[in-house]
Amino acid sequence: MKPYKLNHFLLICSILFAIENCHKEGSEDGFALLLSTNPAVISSVEPRVGTPTQTNIDRNYIATNVIIKGENFGLTNTKIFFNTVEAPIIYNLGTEISTTVPTGARSGYLYVVKTGGVCTQGTNLGVNCTGSDFFVDCYSPYNKEFGAEISIDQGASKNFEFSGLETKAIRVDFPAQKGNVTVDCPGSVTVKYFSPSCDYTSLNLVTDPTIPVTNSKIMQLQVTASDVTCKVSGF
Repeated sequence: MKPYKLNHFLLICSILFAIENCHKEGSEDGFALLLSTNPAVISSVEPRVGTPTQTNIDRNYIATNVIIKGENFGLTNTKIFFNTVEAPIIYNLGTEISTTVPTGARSGYLYVVKTGGVCTQGTNLGVNCTGSDFFVDCYSPYNKEFGAEISIDQGASKNFEFSGLETKAIRVDFPAQKGNVTVDCPGSVTVKYFSPSCDYTSLNLVTDPTIPVTNSKIMQLQVTASDVTCKVSGF
């Protein structure tokens, strides 16, 4: 064999040996790198409605457990956020993650964030970040005790007739994320209203209260009155 052919042959053998050796020695690292760089995909979130831990005067409620399924979640350094609030990870299988709604969570997006990930808030997009919509429902702990929640759009109003001492569950939607909820009644009423993250405020035996709404698309409240007709408005 001529010298230049021999040298060429030896060079090829060296390259093949190096590739094979790197494959054997670094296969685990390469697999982990692949998991961390491939984009995560969320296929399902169950349930899509839940609440953080609530401690109210009339009941306690533990945070909703949420199961996220998909692919390429990564096995290490993966984090879960509800908007900007980090949630605990109970387990992570790479294709399924169990978490709970954290204190301070509000309606918006749930995110799976991998190493070095950056999420574009208010969307389901980002770098090494994928999101899915999630609704924080402060009425969940009541299990429809006061009937189905009645929805009112911003700019509209509804009349409610109270037969005896009765409580109505109401939700007012504010696309503009600001406005006021007014409760107009002939007599005094009790109103319990919730922040976007389910902290609550009680107004006891008040007359025609006005509740300001800022930086929130939803106001959930409960109105208690006796034998009157009240009007609830969102403006």
